[in-house]
Amino acid sequence: MPQPATDIVRSADEFATERRYPFFVKAAFGTASAGVWRVGDLRQRGALLVQLERHNGFAEGLLSRPR
Repeated sequence: MPQPATDIVRSADEFATERRYPFFVKAAFGTASAGVWRVGDLRQRGALLVQLERHNGFAEGLLSRPR
């Protein structure tokens, strides 16, 4: 099965770059569905960005679909 292209995102600035919606973000570590987010629009991206910054979510890098 083909794997989707991904980026490793290591900062809020990288996360804020424009991507086609919807896209998924996956934390480097997580169990079950914890640490995976579906981002459907600009509002959801902004809310997730705040949450990730608050919890040092960029420390280990995140996987995301490229721009």
